[in-house]
Amino acid sequence: MEYKAASSFSSEILSDLFNDAFSNYIHGPVHVTPAIMEKFQVREGIDPDLSRIFVQNGTPIGFGYIAVRGSACRLAGMGVITSKAEKGVGTSAMVHLIQEARERGSTSMELEAFKQNSRAIRLYSRAGFVVLRHLVGWDGESPASTGGVDGPSLDAGLETISIAEVAAVLTQHGSPDLPWQLTGPTIVHREAPDVAYRLGDAYVVISDPTAEVIKVHSFIVTRESRRRGQATKLVEAVFARHPEKKWTLLPIFPEDYGVELAVKSGFKKQDLVQVQMRLDLATLGEA
Repeated sequence: MEYKAASSFSSEILSDLFNDAFSNYIHGPVHVTPAIMEKFQVREGIDPDLSRIFVQNGTPIGFGYIAVRGSACRLAGMGVITSKAEKGVGTSAMVHLIQEARERGSTSMELEAFKQNSRAIRLYSRAGFVVLRHLVGWDGESPASTGGVDGPSLDAGLETISIAEVAAVLTQHGSPDLPWQLTGPTIVHREAPDVAYRLGDAYVVISDPTAEVIKVHSFIVTRESRRRGQATKLVEAVFARHPEKKWTLLPIFPEDYGVELAVKSGFKKQDLVQVQMRLDLATLGEA
């Protein structure tokens, strides 16, 4: 099997490969267009020159997308086409990706995988990855608009700001071990129609607010203002700005991250759970 740079393949080939590999995905078939594939690579900080397409007899049969920050790297997506599944391709590819990471000087590799995807968990565990924590998602609805008749609206003071501003706050005030998808360097790649809001020292980035279902991409309160009710006020303000909407937080949030606020806001935890896993490349293979 050969391993070629993803940058040497067209977006059409990469999207077709992605769709085939995830045609039986745990939460349903995946369908990405070439344009979505290009945005995916930018949003996830993927390096197409370091990412690999697995090629067998001249035919692409799988992929491993790599993102790098300093001495750390992330396996941002890995898959094998259905006709080659469970034939040892994933195991061989994982060994190759890890070896390349060590050779370029990376000291750790991270990834996320659905806990319910036992086959993937076994693959990563055999390669030496250990579970750091569980990542959960939430679903909820915003109530009908209230306030503003006898007093100020709940969204008074809610500012629309740049996503870059939230990314900077995340970098300064976010936990250093946040999952990659919640960090400033990832969030900064979000673009319109996504929107960022600020209320006091609380910040949030959401997907297109005109859609029926709105995704919460990131949420943070500066360190000095935590435990003062600012997060609650921000949620109330955003709900008032966008009433009677369905909301979802994908399972990329640490299970202890904002759980009190989620429950207080009437959100329900999703059934699907991810695990954040890490491989220490610096000590890999040491006695």
